[in-house]
Amino acid sequence: MVRCLCLTLLAGLIVVASCGRSYVKRGPAGDIVEAGVVLGSKGPLSGCYVMTLSPGLQNLMGEYVNAGTVCRVFLTERPATVPFYHLENESSTDHLYTASRDEADKALGGGYRLKDTYYVYTSPANGGIALYRLSLPGVPCHYYTTAETTRDSLIATDGYTYEFVACYVPPDSVGGARLLYRMKKISKGP
Repeated sequence: MVRCLCLTLLAGLIVVASCGRSYVKRGPAGDIVEAGVVLGSKGPLSGCYVMTLSPGLQNLMGEYVNAGTVCRVFLTERPATVPFYHLENESSTDHLYTASRDEADKALGGGYRLKDTYYVYTSPANGGIALYRLSLPGVPCHYYTTAETTRDSLIATDGYTYEFVACYVPPDSVGGARLLYRMKKISKGP
């Protein structure tokens, strides 16, 4: 069996990824705003990303590196919000986030377990910002972003498929909303 390796400098660390390719997204001033490894259909990193309120805890586990912030969410129900379920499939390491109770129930019956519940908007009312959901065909991997340019770039250059707007998240100006961080799973070796 042939394995391909990719060395990437990610958040100051050298990351070795099996069967993947690295990417770096730069902001208008040329600074790195996001970096990661897009994976193929095999290898220990096929779960790709997880979003968390506690990047420090995930870093301490030694399995993830912080790849920036994704959006804000509420921790408790507010007017005009609905539950936003975070489900994990341990066998594939996929992390699924959905505001659909039906989709959550189907995932729970298909090997996923409920990890967290946040609260989000179902429409752009109240200043809600679209959170786009993408998937990588043939790989149990979902990617979430509020940035249209990131969404379009992943579709055009990295083979992702746009699924839909997963929900609408509160803008930075809304009090009481907490940041969700994007964490990239890193390889621990063969």
